[in-house]
This record gives sequence, C-alpha cells and structure tokens, in this order.
Amino acid sequence: MKKQTNYWPHSIVGSIFAVLGLIYWTIVSTMSAPLAMENLYHDNHHIVDKNINDIIFNDIAFKKLYDLELQNNHLQTNKPLNIKLVSKNNQPIKDAKIIVKLTRPDSLKSDIELTKFTKLSDELYQFNIGELTKEGRWNIYINAMVNDKVGYLSYRADTRENVKYTKPQVITY
Repeated sequence: MKKQTNYWPHSIVGSIFAVLGLIYWTIVSTMSAPLAMENLYHDNHHIVDKNINDIIFNDIAFKKLYDLELQNNHLQTNKPLNIKLVSKNNQPIKDAKIIVKLTRPDSLKSDIELTKFTKLSDELYQFNIGELTKEGRWNIYINAMVNDKVGYLSYRADTRENVKYTKPQVITY
C-alpha cells in the first residue's frame, strides 16, 4: 500500500514566503521612490508638513493685502509669463520678490525655476520662460513675497495649441 503525501504544510510555508516576498518588494520599491518637493510651497514635504499652519496663516495674511494673478491665457515656449501683483489699497509695491516654478505633473526632472523678472509697471512682472523641454501639461507655481508676507498661487497649463488654458487651482482655507 502506497503512503499518501500531505501537501498542506508545503502550501502554507509557500504562501508565507510569497507574502514575505511581496512585503519586501513593497518596501524596496517605496524606499527607492524619491520624496518629491512640495512645489507649491517651494520646499520639501517634511518642512511643509511641519510648518503648514504658519504657511497657511501667512498666505491668508498676504491675500488680505495683495492680489496675485497670472495674466497669460496660454503657456508657450519662448513666450514670457506676465504676473500681476497689486496692493488692495492701491499702493505701489516696491520690494516684491516673486519666484515662478514650472513643473511637469509626472516628474521633477523638467522643473524650471524662474527668479529673474522684468518689472513692466508697478504691478506687472514679466518672466522669460525660455525653451520648455516637453510639450503638454505643466503646473505653474507662483510664490510672491512682499515685506514679511508670502503668498502662493497654482495654475494648471498646457502647451498644446488645441487645449485651452485651465482655471487656477483654488486653495481655500
């Protein structure tokens, strides 16, 4: 009479090794993915997470005093970006520092940071984009600092001709 083999212990041990392998694969793939910069606030995720309340309160204070908006209706290579920064009490703004960051939604490799601008008037600032590396969707993050107040603005844009310029991403508090 032939002895029957029981395969249950082998399948249980195999299942345990398969689960441990999947856990290992998940951890390795997660650790190899870089933690992206928080582009809207121009800082890394940990610093933004730690200081988000201060960032939001500062942005609210900025928006009570100033209006910040992008004047362009389409994002194009080698065409300037015009940004309007206006004081709500109609006073000229003398020492504004504006940083514009153009980034692709899928990668940080194509990021373009613009810090040099031409002041066209008391309220209009022009940034030269230069050559965009890829056609398609882009995010435009604007960071404006006047005195000790900092304001943030985010737009979604597309360089393709048949796609209309999208509305700004509204951040409400």
